Amino acid sequence: MRNRDQRKEKATGDAVTFQDEQGRCLTPFSVILTHFAEKAKLAFPRANGRVEKALEIATDARNVVELDDYTTFMVKSQNGGGWYTVTDAGCECKDRQFGNVCKHQIARWLVIRSQQADGTRRGEV
Repeated sequence: MRNRDQRKEKATGDAVTFQDEQGRCLTPFSVILTHFAEKAKLAFPRANGRVEKALEIATDARNVVELDDYTTFMVKSQNGGGWYTVTDAGCECKDRQFGNVCKHQIARWLVIRSQQADGTRRGEV
């Protein structure tokens, strides 16, 4: 681990990251995801555990796949081998059909915000 004197704290939007002299993010992606999960809990107080499940999904990069249009994601189901298409408009899962913000939408949001915070976001959403 680098000496703290070699790091500087820099605010990026509403996230705080540690960056080196060249502006490279040194904060592990999982830490950034957790930071935004805490923000999601405040934004969705009635999510009934969905934020925690979304964090579980988003922590494994194989579960959240961004398509070439930079807005559509394929998010893996936790209940089987299926995948859900998730966009700004919503998700095709049953939970979303009942009008809830689903764990797949939250997982997509967590990944997008975390990519923006660490500088790896390629497209705009």
